[in-house]
Amino acid sequence: MRTGLIFIVVGILAFQATRNQFVWGFFGHRLINRLAVFTLPEAMIEFYKSHLDYITDHSVDPDKRRYAVKTEAICHFIDLDKWIYENHGIPDKDYLKAILKNSAIYLISKDSSTLLFDTIYSKFKGADSLFYCKYWMDSGLITNGGIELQAICKAIKLHNFNLFDGKDWIFPANYFETIVPFIQVDDMIEIVDRFSNHGILPYNLERCYNKLVKAFETENVNAIVRCSAEIGHYIGDAHVPLHTSMNYNGQLTNQHGIHAFWESRIPELFAIESFDFVVGKAKYIGDVRERIWEVILESHQGVSMALEMERKLSVSTPDDEKYCYDTRLNVVVKTQCKAYAKSYMELLDHQVEERMRESILTLGSIWMTAWYEAGQPDLNALLNKPLNTSEEEQDSFMLSKSGILDREHE
Repeated sequence: MRTGLIFIVVGILAFQATRNQFVWGFFGHRLINRLAVFTLPEAMIEFYKSHLDYITDHSVDPDKRRYAVKTEAICHFIDLDKWIYENHGIPDKDYLKAILKNSAIYLISKDSSTLLFDTIYSKFKGADSLFYCKYWMDSGLITNGGIELQAICKAIKLHNFNLFDGKDWIFPANYFETIVPFIQVDDMIEIVDRFSNHGILPYNLERCYNKLVKAFETENVNAIVRCSAEIGHYIGDAHVPLHTSMNYNGQLTNQHGIHAFWESRIPELFAIESFDFVVGKAKYIGDVRERIWEVILESHQGVSMALEMERKLSVSTPDDEKYCYDTRLNVVVKTQCKAYAKSYMELLDHQVEERMRESILTLGSIWMTAWYEAGQPDLNALLNKPLNTSEEEQDSFMLSKSGILDREHE
């Protein structure tokens, strides 16, 4: 424990020495990635320490990519309260099933497009079957009320369809000819996704984890450090309560700006000054999917406190004690005063610190579990293999081409 504490202190001091160079709002992600390295076991830590600056600096790449890649923004959140309210429970933990249970599915023929299944309005909503619309029930072309959800999932997965590339979900008849009895050779099936726009953070995390396992299996240094850096960002997001709510920036309760107050202002003021980052050693995760959902649900439980405590403090504090002016990157910005932010942190019973601590330990554990599941490759043998930075230069050019709108608090 003492050795671990020394590593963490050294890591924090090195981070503190350069903190003023960091872009506003990126502080927390960088610190989480950096400190997670020091939770790793002996067989991993030297490799990760040798790439510490990369893993720290590139923790913010997913945030930059939101403005250049159509499907990136939805990877950072999930409106869990929407699905709990409408479905009386969390969505299916399998991404494809979650989409199919919350979408409209059309049969597209040569001259028409007809609703085939509508899971949004079905009285059997949330079931493990898809039920035909009344038109088809009355058509005389079918002998049963629907098809098993697993059957259509299997047909789609059999063809290696990419769930994350943002393309339209339109499939040829041959995918479903054994499932939908009346489908014709020239027909198409279109799935209108009504799910993903409400956020896919836990599903994206599982995808990133699988990519990291693959990177370890192939001993691809570039892929290992890049996947490690980027999954750290999404792990950090998953630990923020407001990343799990429709009221993500207090916009539904007239609390605009609460997201940055919780996620950015408090860590920047107090993380290095007073947070306890001795979190222990990374642990093997027996079921990564279940752990991801545990994190999401734990975060969601903190939404009401984050909102209620900010509202309570705002009502009791004079306006001239709430906001001060600070200089960031030679720009004067209006932001919450330190005393006001400290009061919010204390009313939250140090919720921000607890979620940051959990982020660090979970991230280290995710890295270690991926390495273990890949067969525990010898990372020390990869220490002398250089990174190929040409990919990063290409990304930097792409990320500078902003043009995609994102949630307002960002």
